[in-house]
Amino acid sequence: MRTFGSNLTSLLCSHLTMPFGEILGTGAEEGKIVSRLLSYIHADHYIVNCNLRAGTTLANVAGEISGQQCVGVIQIFNEILKKSANYHSLLGRSLAQKYLVRQWSDYGVRYVVGNRFQSPIVLKDIEMALSKTYFIAGDFVTLCDLIIFYGLYPHVSMMEEGEKEKYNNTCHWFSFLQKDPDLIQNMKKVTFEKNVSEAPGESYFSKRKCYSGVSH
Repeated sequence: MRTFGSNLTSLLCSHLTMPFGEILGTGAEEGKIVSRLLSYIHADHYIVNCNLRAGTTLANVAGEISGQQCVGVIQIFNEILKKSANYHSLLGRSLAQKYLVRQWSDYGVRYVVGNRFQSPIVLKDIEMALSKTYFIAGDFVTLCDLIIFYGLYPHVSMMEEGEKEKYNNTCHWFSFLQKDPDLIQNMKKVTFEKNVSEAPGESYFSKRKCYSGVSH
């Protein structure tokens, strides 16, 4: 089994102030987030059964993909995306990036989505990550961006303008992602008083066309 050096682990952990290993709390909105994530990648082509019963969380949602039983949204997505030519890059491209995507996805499931969200700590972690890359795990959208976007949505929606300015990188990232109709779906877009479309990163996105490694 391939292992990663301590320098990569240290790089990731330097962004995170909350420890891994705590249990995800149950949130009323998590079933909707699971549904939106699956809709984004057109998962109906792969899932035989996905139980979105009351009390479903990103950690306990169960699904059957091509006859294989999976538990948890990360395992479900891994199985689906490995079979999808269009969306495979959502898992990352290099081994190092795949590691980061998995760790940040786990972080999103545990600490961003649901009732365990702790605003100052989580937003500080995400702000730090986005100070170094355009997206959470690199220069294009991956699974962790999707999970964290949906998890942050209710909190960013309630932010005062001063708080949005405090988390400048996060708000640029959020504003850009919500422009994707496949991602925002039927949710109301968050309004930003300042014109974030003129942010330095915006022209980079359009020129490099690196918003995502997928085609819808």
